[in-house]
Amino acid sequence: GDISFSDPSGWVIHHRPLPQLHTLVAYIDADPTSGISVWNVTASSPDQAMYIVRNQLAAMGQYITYQKVNQANGYTMYKGNTTYAGGSTQWEGGFRSGGNGIVGITLGSSNFASYQAIFNQIIATVR
Repeated sequence: GDISFSDPSGWVIHHRPLPQLHTLVAYIDADPTSGISVWNVTASSPDQAMYIVRNQLAAMGQYITYQKVNQANGYTMYKGNTTYAGGSTQWEGGFRSGGNGIVGITLGSSNFASYQAIFNQIIATVR
């Protein structure tokens, strides 16, 4: 749709995986604790989109902390951590204007170091 990227073969795509999280349009899993989230948020800026997503996840018992790291290819880039009952996930991602407001992609894993190289390759293909 409004965001495209190259996803690794063998990863499984789930469209609208959580009906209560309407901003999450797809989740592509690599394994049970690693994958890519694709977002479409009705917001006026990437920062506002992150705020909305943070609040939606908090309502589901997932708490994120994040920081804006830079701008790249029209995307505002973020790095963060999500904690939840039983664990945490480190992630990185980018958001830009598109769709109904802001579109974005986040890539995360509970074993982030082992996925960092492939996540960087995926982020480089986002357009």
